[in-house]
Amino acid sequence: MKSIRNKIEPYFSFTASEKRALVVLFSLIFILIILRLVLPLRKSDEVSFEFYSIEDRSDFKPEGTKPAIAQFPNESFTNPEEIISPIDPNTASFNQFIEVGFSKFAASNIIKYRESGGFFKSKAELSKIYGVDTNNKFIIDNFIKIDSTLVTEKNFVTNPVNKISINRADSLALVKVPGIGPAFSSRILKYRRLLGGFYSFDQLKEVYGLPESIIKNAISYFDIDTSAIKQINLNKADFNELVSHPYISSYQAKAILKYRQVTGNISELEELIKSNLVTTDELQRLRPYFCLF
Repeated sequence: MKSIRNKIEPYFSFTASEKRALVVLFSLIFILIILRLVLPLRKSDEVSFEFYSIEDRSDFKPEGTKPAIAQFPNESFTNPEEIISPIDPNTASFNQFIEVGFSKFAASNIIKYRESGGFFKSKAELSKIYGVDTNNKFIIDNFIKIDSTLVTEKNFVTNPVNKISINRADSLALVKVPGIGPAFSSRILKYRRLLGGFYSFDQLKEVYGLPESIIKNAISYFDIDTSAIKQINLNKADFNELVSHPYISSYQAKAILKYRQVTGNISELEELIKSNLVTTDELQRLRPYFCLF
């Protein structure tokens, strides 16, 4: 019997450190039991299960649910026109276009179109602006309103009685032509100064950025007075005067001056062709701008 006890005793004996650990463990367990009995159970620790269908809960709303029209403060509101007032595309600001739903790209292009002299006579014309697509149809139908009085003031007539002399008009006269705003007016006047004046409406196509559609419409408003063209005296002009003309290259300007030094004064414009200074087509373009005395 003693031998059996000696055999199993090692399995039930503890070292001093193990005994201390067991004392600490049992003490913690005892403390937790006392705290559980003394302190009241928190309500949030209670778990209850309630089984119901979402369809049976009329007040159910998932967390984070937004109103159908999030940009309006009243969730029950369904008619955006009562909050956002329609805007006139001929007078609205960039921010107003954004507020009604246009993209920044579309709004910017609308403003640029207006600044270049464009004007909207109808809602349909907005769809022609680059960046305004079929997705904007709802916006155009509901938030765009064109002031008819402004359209009347623009006076879109097809054959005006008093035409504008394109070679004498100032910027104030040019901006009265539909489609020609301050930007295009400035470009036309600048190019007119470089040329010396226009002798053909086709030359308007050479004005930077001027759309052909505007040119076709503007022709009925313009009159060309070729007597107002400023000419270059080929026998007196220096290099700077020659090369400043859009139709004369630097090489041609130098060649004309060299030709004058060798032969003296130019007696007829055809000498330029015979001396290979210009081609026949080039002289045809330049003829209205050249004089010999």
